[in-house]
Amino acid sequence: MNHLHISKTTLQMRAHLAHENERMREALRLIATMAETGGSAIAMIDIARIARNALISVPAENVALRPVPEGENHEHAKGSEA
Repeated sequence: MNHLHISKTTLQMRAHLAHENERMREALRLIATMAETGGSAIAMIDIARIARNALISVPAENVALRPVPEGENHEHAKGSEA
């Protein structure tokens, strides 16, 4: 084994963290937009809700479980994700 070997677990952890980072960035962009466009009490409640939901960890989407749109060949759809 050389020093460049990366375990499957490490790769999965990196993918999960990348997914979580993107979720946080998306939530922060939405919060920033909402805060810039209005500071009403309702907007603050929505901002708090978005922030709380962003803090909940969720697994990345498993594309193998994504439904295949009608009219598409299942094998073709699987190959397009690679």
